[in-house]
Amino acid sequence: MNIIIVGGGVVGMTLAQQLEKEQLNHRITLIESDQEKCQQLSNKLDVLTIHGSGLDPAMLIQAGIDDADMLVAVTPSDETNILCCYLASRFNVHSRVARLKSSHFSHEFFGLKDLGVTDTIEPETDAINQILEYLYVPEQTEVINFRKAGIAIRGFKVSPNCSLVNRKAMEIAPLSNNEQILLLLIYRDGKTIIPNGESVINLGDEILLLMPMSAIDNYHSLFKTCGEKIPKVVINGESPMTVALVKEIEKRAKRTILISEDEEFCRNAAEHLHKTDIFFGDPGQEETLIDAGVHSASFFISVDIDGEENVMTALLAKAEGAEQAIAVTNYEKHLQLFRTLGIDHIIQPTKLSTQQIFSDIAGFSKDAVFRHAKSDMDMSHYFISPSSKLCGTTIGKFRNQAQVQFIVGCILRNNEFIMVNGATQFEAHDDVIVFYNNADSRHVAKLFKA
Repeated sequence: MNIIIVGGGVVGMTLAQQLEKEQLNHRITLIESDQEKCQQLSNKLDVLTIHGSGLDPAMLIQAGIDDADMLVAVTPSDETNILCCYLASRFNVHSRVARLKSSHFSHEFFGLKDLGVTDTIEPETDAINQILEYLYVPEQTEVINFRKAGIAIRGFKVSPNCSLVNRKAMEIAPLSNNEQILLLLIYRDGKTIIPNGESVINLGDEILLLMPMSAIDNYHSLFKTCGEKIPKVVINGESPMTVALVKEIEKRAKRTILISEDEEFCRNAAEHLHKTDIFFGDPGQEETLIDAGVHSASFFISVDIDGEENVMTALLAKAEGAEQAIAVTNYEKHLQLFRTLGIDHIIQPTKLSTQQIFSDIAGFSKDAVFRHAKSDMDMSHYFISPSSKLCGTTIGKFRNQAQVQFIVGCILRNNEFIMVNGATQFEAHDDVIVFYNNADSRHVAKLFKA
């Protein structure tokens, strides 16, 4: 694929790095307007970097837009990203992705498709939605949405509040209003169990479910605590997403407390947040956390601009007694260590954005679009071309002939989510969602690209 990335910030650089790792002859070109940053990217990445503006048709032509398959505009300016997509549409680029920080542009009034945008990524909105999902179902361990594919993955530790305790896998659908929800794996006592319909779900199991995004509300019905008001949530930070997040949390919490060491931000926040107690102070100080009552908080969420500070503040809050701590950061180093030390969830907005883009390219990819860290199970999706030997083959026959184990989770066919069984046949243009052990990734990729 010929992919042009406009904007060399964290999102643009991360996406370029991931695509570079693919080594599948993707032609990647990155356009950056800041000359110093452009030089740094050129030294760091093995992709073509061009100093210039993505709004300059001459720069786009130099980047190879005449035969580009995708343009991804991820500059700090929403307006610039939309205009880049408009220019790309004039060059007949098939996929045109704009990063949007403001939710205003998502409104149908703007008619983004008419402006040339085929897809959007919204890191702040995605991060807020993921945080809210963890608040809605505190037992959750994984919250992954693939919007374009219309599928979702949810992982959670089975607690007494879950209707699935001591139930068989085949009972999930009836308990969730007969939704198409598939049990992918059970992680029990350090071992991975690939389930069948008779598999029983035990208290304390960590399980992974696959479902169409339309089924999420009914999935929530599996938990007795869903919809109940959270006793107390404490939020730290003054990032652009903070006020929007707190407004949503106000709807779900009996008490909401916001901490910020920016006095002006506190004053502005007080004008918009009428159900929230606002504390002016340094969340890195024990006295501030005590005054804010973190010791009795159901959740402490740190969404400051500085991701490293968010991680450290969340650790302090956890040490003070917060039941669950959530940190928002794009900081990669030592993340697993911080989880081990007690942070329950680390939200990475940039990772969410690149995951959305990357999953759309993954039909051409050897890399997984999702990995369940504890079990080493990966998820990829493979496109069945009209020339594929798999066309007309049943899933049962295909699995019996394979030398490795894998699970065909579902098929996306004509934008429809199809649950499968052994008699389901592959058809041309199917998008097949497959789970497999990471050690077998090359073998599985080879099977589906035959």
